[in-house]
Amino acid sequence: MADEIRIELVADANGVVKAVEKVVPAAQKAGRNAAKAIESPLKKTGDSITKSFAAIGAVIAAAMGGKRFIEAAAAQDAAVQKLNASLRNMGQFSQETSQSLQSFASALQAQSTIGDEVVLDQLAFAQAMGASVEQSKQILSVAADMSSALGIDLNTSVRQISKTLGGFAGELSEISPEIKALTREQLLAGGAIDVLAGKFQGFALAETKTFNGALTQLQNTLGDAAEKIGEAVVKSPV
Repeated sequence: MADEIRIELVADANGVVKAVEKVVPAAQKAGRNAAKAIESPLKKTGDSITKSFAAIGAVIAAAMGGKRFIEAAAAQDAAVQKLNASLRNMGQFSQETSQSLQSFASALQAQSTIGDEVVLDQLAFAQAMGASVEQSKQILSVAADMSSALGIDLNTSVRQISKTLGGFAGELSEISPEIKALTREQLLAGGAIDVLAGKFQGFALAETKTFNGALTQLQNTLGDAAEKIGEAVVKSPV
C-alpha cells in the first residue's frame, strides 16, 4: 500500500496556490519506500511499483503550480460533458447513469494502461456509433484487450467493434474467422463482441504487469491526483 501524503493547499498574498511544506517529511519517507520497491524489480509487480512511485509523484506535481492541475481538471470535465451529451442524444441521460459510466472508466483504468478520460471519450464515441450504454461498456472492455493484444490504438479498436453492431464484420473478419462466419443477425446481437472477448481476454491487464505498463499507470495515477487538486482549485473562492 502506498504511503499516504496529505497535501494542504494554501493561497499566499497574491492568491497563488501553493503546497504546504510539511509534506516534505512524508515525501522523504515515500522516497525511501519507493527505493526499496525498485531494488529488485523482477520480484515486484507493475502494480506495486506504480503505487510506490505515486506518493512521490503527487508531491512533485504539487510543486509545479496550479495551472497544470486546472488543465487536468478541465480535460476530465470535457470528457464527462461529452459523455453526458452522448447520453442525452440517446435519451439515456441521468446522473446515476453518468456516474456509473465514470466508475466504469475508473475501473478500466485500474485494469489497463488507458486513462479514464480516454475511456470516457471512447464510451461517448461508441454510443454515437449506435451502442447502448451497456454495449458501450462491453465494447471498451474488449477494445482495451484487443488493442493490447494487436498493438493497435484504442480508437481503431472501438471503431471496428462498434461497426459490428450495425451488422458489418469489416476488418475484424480478417482477424477472426469466427467473426467472418457470423450472420448479420448474430452481428447485430453482439456476437462479434463475444468472440473477441474470448479471444483477447486478459491482454490489457497483462500489459500493466510490464515495466512500461507500470510507468503508464503511474502517469494515470498522477493525472487523477492532478484532476482532483485542479477541481478543488477551480471551485475554491480564492
